[in-house]
Amino acid sequence: MSAFFALVHFDGSPVDRDELQRIAKYFSRIGPDLQEVWTAPGVGLVHALLKTTPASINSVQPVNDGRYVIVGDVRIDNRQAMLAKLRHNGVPFSDDAADAAIMLSTWRIWGKAGIENLRGDFSAVIWDQDAAALYGFCDQLGVRRLYYACLGRALLVSNAMNAICEFPGMPRSLNDQSVMEFLAFGFNTNPASTIYKHVQALPPAHIMRSCDAEIIQERYWDFAPQALTEVRSVYDFVDLFKEKLTQAVNARLPDGDFAIAMSGGLDSTAVATLAAQSSFRSGRMAAHTLDISSLWPEDEELAHARNVGKQCGFPVYPHELRPEMCFQAEPEGFVDWLAAEPSFDSFGLAFRVVLDEMSEGCRVGLSGLGADPLMMSSRMHFIRLLQQGHWLRLTRDVLDFLRVHRRRPALRLRSSLKTRFERSPLQPGLPPWFRPEQAERAGLQARFEATDTYYATAGECPGCEREEALAQVRSPIWRSILGRFDARVCGAPIDFRHPFWDVNLVEFLLSMPASPWFESKQLLRTAMRGELPEAVRMRRKAMPRVSPVYRAMLSPKAGKKGNQAMSPVLAEYIDLDRYQRIIRATGKLRPEETQVATLPLNFSNWAQSQQL
Repeated sequence: MSAFFALVHFDGSPVDRDELQRIAKYFSRIGPDLQEVWTAPGVGLVHALLKTTPASINSVQPVNDGRYVIVGDVRIDNRQAMLAKLRHNGVPFSDDAADAAIMLSTWRIWGKAGIENLRGDFSAVIWDQDAAALYGFCDQLGVRRLYYACLGRALLVSNAMNAICEFPGMPRSLNDQSVMEFLAFGFNTNPASTIYKHVQALPPAHIMRSCDAEIIQERYWDFAPQALTEVRSVYDFVDLFKEKLTQAVNARLPDGDFAIAMSGGLDSTAVATLAAQSSFRSGRMAAHTLDISSLWPEDEELAHARNVGKQCGFPVYPHELRPEMCFQAEPEGFVDWLAAEPSFDSFGLAFRVVLDEMSEGCRVGLSGLGADPLMMSSRMHFIRLLQQGHWLRLTRDVLDFLRVHRRRPALRLRSSLKTRFERSPLQPGLPPWFRPEQAERAGLQARFEATDTYYATAGECPGCEREEALAQVRSPIWRSILGRFDARVCGAPIDFRHPFWDVNLVEFLLSMPASPWFESKQLLRTAMRGELPEAVRMRRKAMPRVSPVYRAMLSPKAGKKGNQAMSPVLAEYIDLDRYQRIIRATGKLRPEETQVATLPLNFSNWAQSQQL
């Protein structure tokens, strides 16, 4: 795992090497093993390394081939296939070649087409010494992020937003649109922007080119679901899915110890079980579970997690979340690595402490994130078939559904009409503390009234009939969720990997028919038959009767939650007096409203920690 930074002066003036050394020292928290600084006329590169495997010793960066110089955080899944192609083209790579070097040669030989063929998690920059141009790359699903900013005639690029924000002379003006969207939804709906006006993000599956301060972005990949011609029976999907999920897990296992962030739910326990059984595992494995039973008394997550650990033979370490750990400012020990952007998670700071503790025992972590959007059922599928008159397909899908679920599919006509004519309590309209003129300027009311407010899709995808799943996969909210595990965000020196967010697995699942396998995650449940304890495999989605956030807000032991002085920055976006009157009378809120109600509080805590 790597943290990197690039500074380019397009007027050719020398870069300040001492400033780059300061950035390298700052990176030493998450890249403690080796920090390197490379300079040439008008350009400087910084790289900090966290060794995650013995092969990491070959990952010294920057890598320089004479014309191109690369620094990046690169983990390639299809290493052997890319090495074979490179050797066929006369590049004599050994089997332990660094992933960054593979990426550099891939770019030099094939350009954009080569990057399109890479599979894995990566963000990187390549400096072209002949053309005096800088290229930036982000992986297909945006697991690894890339940020950039222009500062006069200088360009700053990094996979750690903090490094850009703290660069001398960098303005810290907020992006009003991003702030308003966070306060309304909890995330920024524009994948190309950040909370800061002058800091941009490279969207997933994009390449950027900057020459003479002009920045051009280009998409190099998009979803292209293919017909699954090898499928003969509806149950063949289960075998293919389990094979691809197993491959995704194996590709992310390190040559050594690792941990998994595991609840008692289906997704993370499936990943943990496949990892524990893998013949590719060479080190010890442990699971870490956030125990929120003090705020969710009926919670059985920890018991289920321990059951899986006992069956698979790995320890499960609980981390208790107490009410007093909620609604805090930055926890002690993180003052040198503040969160670059506000978080929608009121328990996020406690979670950061857990990740820091996990990093003490290992340097690689796995998660079960990503299964929810991929396994989302297409609730309107049968209605669409009826409306379009596809009677043969409708008959076949109904029969397949009966075979798999032992019941007929619900057409959901009543819920469809209810959604159309009644406002959902989970989307109660624009919160009353927004000033009407600012909300109108930001277009928030229209977004709340949209059918797909939280998961707006960007463009169509021919050949994919799972529109709801595709929309969620494309949603920028998943960049925010994955970012909670990113070392460059949380400041914990641990490299998290997400098997469900594997390009090959994602494309396979989006290529599948909408029915019958995605109702109640039946595909995953069937694939894990005989692998997981039955109590875990067949449990339904655990939803608390009362929101833990709501209980935390009511608890007298909880951290400051409205009585403290709010950040004056917040008053620029909402009616602060009205908000504080509502937040102080928490008992009058419906439990399902508390998540939205805490967003201004979370933003205020973040702004105060940043001294904005």
